[in-house]
Amino acid sequence: MAGSSRMPRRHGEHGRGEHRESALRTIARLAVALGLIALACAPQPPPRSEILARLENVRALDARLTRAHEGGLDLLAPHSVAVARQSLAQAFAAAQRGQAGVAERLAQDGLDRLDRAIEASSRASRALREVFEPRRRAIEAGAPTLLPQRFQELEERLRAAARQAEEGDLESAEAAVPGLLEGYARVGLEAEALGKAP
Repeated sequence: MAGSSRMPRRHGEHGRGEHRESALRTIARLAVALGLIALACAPQPPPRSEILARLENVRALDARLTRAHEGGLDLLAPHSVAVARQSLAQAFAAAQRGQAGVAERLAQDGLDRLDRAIEASSRASRALREVFEPRRRAIEAGAPTLLPQRFQELEERLRAAARQAEEGDLESAEAAVPGLLEGYARVGLEAEALGKAP
């Protein structure tokens, strides 16, 4: 019969196929295990606290940036402070790669930029000093929370004026002062009214 001419699959071939699949599964498991072991044994980057303890310039830049934020320097010299923060981030990245010398040089660049930021902030402070008091009252009245969109718009205008002063364009910075004075005073009064509303 034509149908009976097909040879049946031999038992030995079937067994070898199963053995091959089992071996492949074992190899795959070993590969995964070896990969996990390699990851576990790979050197881990040092933590932030260790980098700060070990590298003087990085530690100094980190501390000065904290004080700069608390003192409002990032508002008066936004570009210089942003560049200094970028230098700090790059310094940490270099330190985590084990490049301590590179990290210290990057941190020194950031410290130099902060020195320039302090000089720029004195120019911005002279140009914008009238704005700080109504801004402070608006913050105390709760404007950042009660009128967030309008307050943020004023903050962006203030940062733009500070950037102009930072770059030496005192005339443009001073031209922004009347609008900022009016804007902060208005949102402060409205926030105060909203805060007193039942």
